[in-house]
Amino acid sequence: MHGVVLAELEKYFSTEYGQRAWTQVTEHAGVGGKIYMAFNEYPDAEINGIVMAVASMSGRTVPEVLEGFGEFIAPTLLKMSAHLLAPSWKSLDVIENTELTVHTVVRSNNPGAHPPQLRTKRSSPNEVVLIYSRCAL
Repeated sequence: MHGVVLAELEKYFSTEYGQRAWTQVTEHAGVGGKIYMAFNEYPDAEINGIVMAVASMSGRTVPEVLEGFGEFIAPTLLKMSAHLLAPSWKSLDVIENTELTVHTVVRSNNPGAHPPQLRTKRSSPNEVVLIYSRCAL
């Protein structure tokens, strides 16, 4: 998992519940005391454990945590990748083109980075099916 995602998850949770709660979440997830650097890579198991701990400690479901975090992180990711995105693209266009634009550049600029492989299929003008995988395409 790219460190920017974990760093933003810390910001998201700390903003809602405070830094002390983040410390408790990371301890509960078994990664207490770890500082996530935005451009490092971390095992996916760490974010999985943290999300589960956030859900458990906040009383929200995992999908609720992920949805809230998605809304929180989207502006940051869009800002970071703005130079790679066509100004005319809407949300579904960004999703549909992330693999060929953003992830290609991430892999090229940072050989240690392993963003997921994304495959998409535009099923209608208002719907994109996204297949997220750690396997090569």
